[in-house]
Amino acid sequence: MLDEGLLQSEGGRDALQARVDGLKSKVANIVDQAPPTMMLDKGAIKSKVQDVIDRLQREAADAEDIASAKKVWDNFENNPLWKDLPGVPVKMAQEAKQGIYKNLGEKSYGQNLMPAAQRDAKKALARSLKEGIEGFLPDIAPLNAETQKLLTTLKISERRLLQHANNNLMGLSVLAHNPAGMIAFLADKSDLFKSAIAQMLRGGSQAAPTMMPAAGIAIGSQAQPPPFPQQ
Repeated sequence: MLDEGLLQSEGGRDALQARVDGLKSKVANIVDQAPPTMMLDKGAIKSKVQDVIDRLQREAADAEDIASAKKVWDNFENNPLWKDLPGVPVKMAQEAKQGIYKNLGEKSYGQNLMPAAQRDAKKALARSLKEGIEGFLPDIAPLNAETQKLLTTLKISERRLLQHANNNLMGLSVLAHNPAGMIAFLADKSDLFKSAIAQMLRGGSQAAPTMMPAAGIAIGSQAQPPPFPQQ
């Protein structure tokens, strides 16, 4: 968030999401231009899934775990959209990859987690699709990398916002006429305040950033900080 000039706030979270959406849109535009004849090799896609299956067998995993990993590939290979095609069209591969990652994300929050072997096989399958698509369309590789970095940041930011919602900020009213006490209070309780200070320190001798919760962006400013709230 320091690199992006964002504050830890709802506005910062929304700005991150907007950047993620923009990058995904760029990737979608590139993929949409791929001709139908551009197809990923099924054998290459399977290789990473097979690596998971081979590992499970070497580890003498339960037959049920090995079978669940094999089923991941069988279901993919027999998908009627490409079962009778010589390969998997790039656009279909992109949609399948997105669906797998979405499924993995949803399951991680459920009470009934999918078996580890199945999860590993799905991750391997999604990674194979990702690398295969990037092999045909190298321009999307840096876009994917940036998107993943922002998604990781977004996940952490959202978790911090939920945690911060439980903090008691009502004590601000007590500190209304005590600036030093208020700063100490904010330094302990407010992620927004902490992120603003972090941006200021990162800027070195530059002026402290102006906090803009609505936009979530730290902007260097010579303006004086807003006055403390009055009763």
